[in-house]
Amino acid sequence: MERGLLKRIFVQREQLLDRIVDRLSTSMSTGDKHHLLLVGPRGSGKTHLVSHADRELRQNPKLADSMRIAWLGEDDTFSGLIHLAFGIARLLADEYPEEFPQEFKAPVRGLPPEDAALAVLNNVIKNLKHRHLLLITENLDRTFHGLGEMGQKKLRASL
Repeated sequence: MERGLLKRIFVQREQLLDRIVDRLSTSMSTGDKHHLLLVGPRGSGKTHLVSHADRELRQNPKLADSMRIAWLGEDDTFSGLIHLAFGIARLLADEYPEEFPQEFKAPVRGLPPEDAALAVLNNVIKNLKHRHLLLITENLDRTFHGLGEMGQKKLRASL
């Protein structure tokens, strides 16, 4: 949606947006990490709020070389760690093609899914170099459900 229209329909959440952007900016530029969880009923404006935060962070010149963003949207679903790893790698390759390879599946072809997932995530981390990854995930409960308990543990361990 066009930025001006997004701003016009954004009502009474400016302070919340400022706090979110400030915390994430600090997290992306220092070792002081923040994790944010936005909870609310469907249609309450969570995605709208996140889209504003995403734009402000991307437009901040101080963060241009210290941060990369992968936004897993509302329609992205994962039935295992391999699908999540591929989703993150695909988003980064599309958004930052000079830093992340488009062909990230070929090197892991033939590996067991969990090993392939960890290899893809390790490659993402390697390609980040000195940068931080901001991972935006909608419907985190569905993502965790799809990963299962072991997938969640392996994701935490790799990140």
